[in-house]
Order: sequence, then structure tokens, then C-alpha cells
Amino acid sequence: MKDNRLLISLDVDDCIADFVGAAILKLGPPAVPNARNLVAMYPDREDEARALIADGEFHYGVPPFFGTPEGVREMAAGTDCDIVYVSARLPEFGTLTRAWLWHWRFPMGKVFCVGRLNGNKADRIKELGVSISIDDSVVALDEISLLTMADPVVFDRPWNAGYEAVRMHGWQDWRRALKEAGIQTKDEALAATAEALAPLYEHGLE
Repeated sequence: MKDNRLLISLDVDDCIADFVGAAILKLGPPAVPNARNLVAMYPDREDEARALIADGEFHYGVPPFFGTPEGVREMAAGTDCDIVYVSARLPEFGTLTRAWLWHWRFPMGKVFCVGRLNGNKADRIKELGVSISIDDSVVALDEISLLTMADPVVFDRPWNAGYEAVRMHGWQDWRRALKEAGIQTKDEALAATAEALAPLYEHGLE
């Protein structure tokens, strides 16, 4: 990460990787479709749900949401921000997750798999000095809001409907969401600078 650049953290599962979609294909329709996590979606098949969460091979086979690698690359190139990936995946999934990101051509960034204990993700985001944190989990977003200086951006999923924060409706929506969160794109920053300098140039030509 370069000095004086803002840092954006991205969650992995159900923010860039369609984990729940892949799990539904594996397990069938959930009993509680919009529950906040996979175990709660399958209360009658809890052991199978937990097995998928702990299955590295399954995680590696989960595809990204359509257009997500391109959208994240555009965001990385179009802002003066660096990206880190902070996931509640098991800590031993760090190497696997880096390989998955490389395979799908996501932009380079440090990867932190912090596990599912409450507070772990917020602690790492606070330690890193993240400015914007994009996540789908209302539990994680609440902890990020309470325990860190990062501004939360909720990645729109059925289980977080009604959560009050800047909302990103898919990765094609990153420009609007970041603008609402107070982050300028490079083009917007350049246009603002040109507008501010215009009177000086005009005065110099008089």
C-alpha cells in the first residue's frame, strides 16, 4: 500500500464470491431463504451447511458474481485507493483465497481471513486504518460502524434489506456508491481541480 492513499476493504463471500448461490446449488432450496448466514438458512441441515463453510475445495469452486472482477478492477483503477480483502473465512483459507482472487483476475491486494468470531473482522479493519468497508453481513457492518473509523457500504443482498448505510447495488454501481460515501473517482478529482483553477487561467489571459 502506498503512503497517503485511502484503503478500501472488500468482503469475499457474498460480496464478490457467490457463496450462498453455490451452496443452494449444492444443498437445494433453503428452509429460511433470507436468513443472515448459511447455517440459519438450513436449520434442518446444519451439519451439511457447516461442512461447506469448512470445505476449502468448495470455496475455491465458488464463482464470482457476474461482472464482479471487471467492476473491482475498474474501481481500483478509477480511484486513488488501495484494496484489501478482509474475509470471515477460516484463517487457513488465506492461500486458497489469494489463489482464487488471482484465478479470477481481481486486483492485487493483501488478503486477511480472520475467522467467524465476533469482532475479528472489525479489529483487523481498525488495525489497517480502512476508510471504506464493503460487506454484506449486517453483523460485520454493525461491528465496523461501532468499533472502527471506516465508513460502511452495504453490498445489496436479500438478508440485509433495510440496513441503513450507503448501499451498493452490484459492482456496476461502485461509482455512485463510493461518491455517496465521500470518495471521488480520479476523473471527478481531475474535473474539480480544473474547475478550481479555471478562474486563475482566465485572469492570467486578461
